[in-house]
Amino acid sequence: MNCKKILALLLTLVMLVTVLPMGALTVSAESTTEFLGGDGTEESPYLISNKTHLNNVRNHRSSHFKMVADIVFTEADFAEKGDYYNNGQGWQPIGTDDVTPFIGVFDGNGHIIKGLYVNILKTNKYIYAGLFGYNEGTIKNLGMLDGSVSATAPSAPSSFYAGGIAGWNYGTISNCYNTGSASASSYDSYSSSYAGGLAGENDGTIRDCYNT
Repeated sequence: MNCKKILALLLTLVMLVTVLPMGALTVSAESTTEFLGGDGTEESPYLISNKTHLNNVRNHRSSHFKMVADIVFTEADFAEKGDYYNNGQGWQPIGTDDVTPFIGVFDGNGHIIKGLYVNILKTNKYIYAGLFGYNEGTIKNLGMLDGSVSATAPSAPSSFYAGGIAGWNYGTISNCYNTGSASASSYDSYSSSYAGGLAGENDGTIRDCYNT
């Protein structure tokens, strides 16, 4: 390749860089992050603005979170091939049991989560159903609208705990409300089931909350 061709190639590259908008040659940082922002600390909580961010809370159960927008689920989310179908069980609770509880701080910041569907159908000895399964942390300033939470075992004696916010609360739930349904079905007389609008079972603190 002679000098003229090399010079022409270099000029073409310079023109492309000049014409393309800033960032066009790189992948957007936002598209590759788990949350809208934050680092999970009390001073800089992870920011939640959509369903994907909310789902990623389960990967950081001891961190701080803050919602910055309402989140609305649709029937398509939980239908077959939907993002949260989960073999017909819908949303997988955050903090599934007492071995892997949620121990962080979740601040709804006055926002709502609407249309959450949970239908846990397992043979586990203990089943915890809700936005959170087993909570040992703090959940506050959150509204749950028009959701449906249920827990059932098809066989074997089990204990079921279903709540609009948490299946079992061992932490703190404050300034929250729920307008959806919660139910738990026993397999036989050796099984036990507990359901509540806010928590299926509460051994922690619930204050300034209501359920309709």
